[in-house]
Amino acid sequence: MKTKRAEIMTKLYAQQLEDYKRQALERKARKIEMLKKLQDNDNQNVLNKARLDEQNSQIINTQTIENMNRIIEEQNKATARISCIK
Repeated sequence: MKTKRAEIMTKLYAQQLEDYKRQALERKARKIEMLKKLQDNDNQNVLNKARLDEQNSQIINTQTIENMNRIIEEQNKATARISCIK
C-alpha cells in the first residue's frame, strides 16, 4: 500500500514538475514576444523620428534657399541702382 501511494505521489510530482516547466516556457515565450513588440515599437519610433528630422531639414533648407534668393535679389537691385548712378 505504501509503495502504491509512493508511486502515485511520484507520478503527481512528475506531472506537477512538467506543468511548472510548461508554464515557465509559456511565460518565457510571452516575455520574448513582449520584448520583440517593444523593440519593434522602438524601431518604429526611431524611424518616425528620422522622418520628422528629415522633413524639418527639408523645410529649413527650403527656407534658407528662399532667404538666400531674396538676399541675392536685393543685392542685384542695389547693384543695378549703383550702376545707374554711375
